[in-house]
Amino acid sequence: MKNNLAEIFKSNDIKVEGTDCYLCIPNSGISLKKVRDILIANFSVDIENLDEQYYICRVKVGMVGVAAAVKLTNKNIEIYSFAKEGLIKQHLAKKAADRVRSVLDDGNK
Repeated sequence: MKNNLAEIFKSNDIKVEGTDCYLCIPNSGISLKKVRDILIANFSVDIENLDEQYYICRVKVGMVGVAAAVKLTNKNIEIYSFAKEGLIKQHLAKKAADRVRSVLDDGNK
């Protein structure tokens, strides 16, 4: 749930501000270890919480690093990202979430 993922940022002292994007994709049997390996290979993973099965990583979108949380549940992989937009709205949070989704889809094949 989007609010639960926003709380993950807050509990790790990460200020949530700007625009956000939430994606929920079906978990096709990917393990937490596989998610970790894919994220580490593609992004800078800042926080790993194995007990609650989530990661917080930085996704490079153009010149900006966007924070994204990835949480594995029994049935879904939830992705929540947020970014502070500049004068021109570039939909950075959505681009970051889409990039994480794409990397997870490609890595799970």
